[in-house]
Amino acid sequence: MTDPTTQPDLDATVTEQRIELGVTGQHLDVKNKYGSGHLRPSHVTLAYQTSGLRAHVYGRWVREDGVMTDASCSQPYTADGNDTSDWPGWLAQLATDHAPVAEVHRLRAELDRRTEDLAFLERTTLPELRRSIEHHKDGKQRWRDRAEKAEARVWELERPAVEKQRNEIRQSFTELIAQAEQDRDHEGAFDVQCRLREREEQWTREDAAVRPAPTARASTHHHTGDSP
Repeated sequence: MTDPTTQPDLDATVTEQRIELGVTGQHLDVKNKYGSGHLRPSHVTLAYQTSGLRAHVYGRWVREDGVMTDASCSQPYTADGNDTSDWPGWLAQLATDHAPVAEVHRLRAELDRRTEDLAFLERTTLPELRRSIEHHKDGKQRWRDRAEKAEARVWELERPAVEKQRNEIRQSFTELIAQAEQDRDHEGAFDVQCRLREREEQWTREDAAVRPAPTARASTHHHTGDSP
């Protein structure tokens, strides 16, 4: 008994490839080989064999006066090798167009066409798309630059008023410190100095957050007085 787990030593060769085609059109009638009238085809089978080419045409019987009947009719065609010279022209053309080798050529031609289409796309559409993307990037950058310049201008215009207000606050703190020292309230003077330092640090952070131009310099203020 053969072990079912044993892999068979198999060598297969294609001896026939068969296709069936539906056909419609004009002037396809073929002479009836077996009697009067004609055969009007509706479908065809083509068998590509190692020994040659075979075809079978199926359809309806047409009388000599041209009237098509409901009677089914068929007839075979055989070629010596691939010689279809005695076949109806349209049938020979079908056999050529749909031959396995011809189908391979057709698929290769289709692949070549698609490859060329892809190459054309890469040569034309993609570079144009890249240029369009770069153009939009440049446009965004230009608007970003304009916005930064506008912010810088606003900062420059608002700066004097901001500095004036800060200087007034500094003056108030300085006067409080001087008054506390005059009253020998050293703890109170120290507390006011700490508050002023915190306010200065806050202003420095605010300036760093809103200053658009790296060349702009924050204003500094020096005051006299004892520091802890």
